[in-house]
Amino acid sequence: MCTALGQIAESLNDDIGAGLQPRGLRRYDITQLTHGVSYMNQVNANARITALDVPLRNLTSTINDLQNQYQLVTVSDEDGTWHPMSASQEQDLDQASAQQDTLTGLVSQLQQSNHCPPPPAG
Repeated sequence: MCTALGQIAESLNDDIGAGLQPRGLRRYDITQLTHGVSYMNQVNANARITALDVPLRNLTSTINDLQNQYQLVTVSDEDGTWHPMSASQEQDLDQASAQQDTLTGLVSQLQQSNHCPPPPAG
């Protein structure tokens, strides 16, 4: 369980945290966010950490909504192109950020309660 929690914590930071940029959305950010939730769901499915089921499902739903809205706005672009966000996208981004915080706190609590060793230094 500790390994799975560590993998999920890392993805929350590296994939979700890096993808949630307040200044706009790029195709790369959406790809990173969708990769992150897909990876975390796969890890959780294998580890069966039921406490994470609902928060992960909520984050996945928000990211999918963000991706669907993004695809409506942009037909095709270069990877580095920034697109201004609609109010709805900004709301989804804020919601995803709050859900990320919730999951990060929950993973941290589970790591402590399971006496998981701290992650290796960077």
